Amino acid sequence: MGSRGTAHGRRTARRLRLRKHASAREMALHVFLAWDASRESADTLLGTVLEDLRPRERDRNLAFDLVRGVFRWRGRLDWQLGHLVDRGLDDLHPPILWILRLGLYQLEHLDRIPARSAVDTSVELAKRFGHRGSASLVNAVLRRASTGLVELAPPDPAADPVGHLVARTSHPRWLLTRWVDRYGFRKTLELAAANNRKPLLTLRPASDRVGALDLIEELREAGVPAEPGLHLTDTVRLPEGWHSAVGSLLSSGRAVVQDEAAGLVAYVARPAAGLRVLDVCAAPGGKVLHFAERCGEATIVACDRSTVRLRRLCETGRGAAGSRIHLLAADGRRPATRGGFDRVLVDVPCSNTGVLGKRPDARWRRGPRDLERLVGLQGELLDAARGQVGPEGLLVYSTCSLEPEENEGVIRSYLERHPDDAVVSAGDVLPGELVTDGYLAVDPATHSVDGAFAAALRPASTPCGAARSGT
Repeated sequence: MGSRGTAHGRRTARRLRLRKHASAREMALHVFLAWDASRESADTLLGTVLEDLRPRERDRNLAFDLVRGVFRWRGRLDWQLGHLVDRGLDDLHPPILWILRLGLYQLEHLDRIPARSAVDTSVELAKRFGHRGSASLVNAVLRRASTGLVELAPPDPAADPVGHLVARTSHPRWLLTRWVDRYGFRKTLELAAANNRKPLLTLRPASDRVGALDLIEELREAGVPAEPGLHLTDTVRLPEGWHSAVGSLLSSGRAVVQDEAAGLVAYVARPAAGLRVLDVCAAPGGKVLHFAERCGEATIVACDRSTVRLRRLCETGRGAAGSRIHLLAADGRRPATRGGFDRVLVDVPCSNTGVLGKRPDARWRRGPRDLERLVGLQGELLDAARGQVGPEGLLVYSTCSLEPEENEGVIRSYLERHPDDAVVSAGDVLPGELVTDGYLAVDPATHSVDGAFAAALRPASTPCGAARSGT
């Protein structure tokens, strides 16, 4: 969406005032328009709406399904609408385009919603945010879709492999082009398909008093299917995703949500009791909290440039491990600590291409230019963090990206700038199937977890200015 659409999205988002008893579809549309007008994630925006309105569980679940589903299938929905809207999608006002996506998603993906209901509720939304003509357009397009979608076939994969994948798997063309060039058509299709499956939920105990088996037993007693993690014994996988029983585990501080891939990063960092640890990009806090739990009485300083994100970390880490973490608002490129840490964690901002299954709106946030910008930022953060590592300490770099520029490329460039530093192989602490060239490297299609990369580096000597005492 261009600047015209973004500006219109801001104006419309301000106009949309949700009623106390707003429907799930109204809540979803509010999130879509707010997403256009901000840089917040869809999950954050929806969480705010649900917290403000406190809808019935049925409406909450439907709103969640609509938001996640429309973002997940947005590419395919737009491809279909391109065949159904004669005037073209670029000329549509953003609210009408989102309403069409919302209605079409229900028609194609939600069998439990009658087609008539999907059409009629979409028309009513169009009347509120458009005019008589736009409401008539929504009605005509969705009624045509309810009978004509079966006639649409994606492009021939032999003649147009990327076009076929865009229409079939709903990922951005620029990203699919990269993946086809790197992985080939079949692996790209597997990755995209993995991102489009309903994401499972993974928990880990947040207290020494509770083990993974305890959580599994409690969940099963509540009728929630639960099973041990594939790669980490201290995790619990919920194949069917969220259940209300999970809420009590989280609110009581007995469990936290964390994918196995993120949990594996702590092992690359070699946790041990008594360490002095710095996390330079700590929020939202899952990795640093896990590391704190693995390190016993370690001293841990968690930094982030955003005070808002630090507050969220504080809320997440209300348990025993969280109480040992010292929070510090600071930009990782300009450290506010004096160095001498045994472990320095650098979980950098990235393209998120390894977690597009759980964060479907992230597919539409990034582009090729963002990737170039992020690589520069990642290198700056890594170089600045190097100066915080004490004697015999480790510098641990991680992403939730699948892109080589953000992963091996950043490490390769770092080693060119610091040729005497060494990679400490993850193969010493992780199974071989999770390790490539000494790095943690997992992807959703191959390992059935989120995509992640991590590298442990040992600086050749204590950088100038890194003192052993103090923070």
